[in-house]
Amino acid sequence: MLQVISITEMILTLALAWGLDMWVNLLRKQALVGFRFTPYVWGIAAANLLVAGLWVYLAWVMLSRMQGSRWVSAVFFVVGLLVTILVALQLTVPESWRGWLFFEGTRMFRLMVMGTIGLTSRFTLSAAFICMLGLAGFLVPREGR
Repeated sequence: MLQVISITEMILTLALAWGLDMWVNLLRKQALVGFRFTPYVWGIAAANLLVAGLWVYLAWVMLSRMQGSRWVSAVFFVVGLLVTILVALQLTVPESWRGWLFFEGTRMFRLMVMGTIGLTSRFTLSAAFICMLGLAGFLVPREGR
């Protein structure tokens, strides 16, 4: 049961990071239109603190409570690596290659990535952190050894 909870918390962390990126982007647009930058600056600070707290909680769940569950570590590693690489691919693959790399199926994701999610967004950094948590999960000794 703890393994399912860990996977659910990973998905919720990614979803919340995605939502916080969208919220900060909305605050940025409102600040540029109304020239009121105070909510934008405090919104960034609050979003960063919330994501950092989620990372600490996720690390605690993964590394102390799970005691080195190998398949959960593998899921964390693969999901984090694929999401991080997918975002980078969406932003860097040349237009001439997109025809034979099935990029037409991900057109909406690419437009969204270019609009609010970037290489240094909370979503991408959370995915990279999840990937490293999965890698660290392989190094944590198993319970009973």
